[in-house]
Amino acid sequence: MAPLWQIITRDGTASKVDELIFFGADETAAVNESVGALRIKRGQERGRIVQTTASAS
Repeated sequence: MAPLWQIITRDGTASKVDELIFFGADETAAVNESVGALRIKRGQERGRIVQTTASAS
């Protein structure tokens, strides 16, 4: 099997310049949790996700 970078280069992706592609290899729950946290962190760093706090009423 070809290395991942060769598959992506050969097959192409729908990504655009300055976009990230995340990959994870582990149990489904572990990958979902870690990649999800990374997406949120990067979104906050780039100002694409605004962190809000819930107000108690």
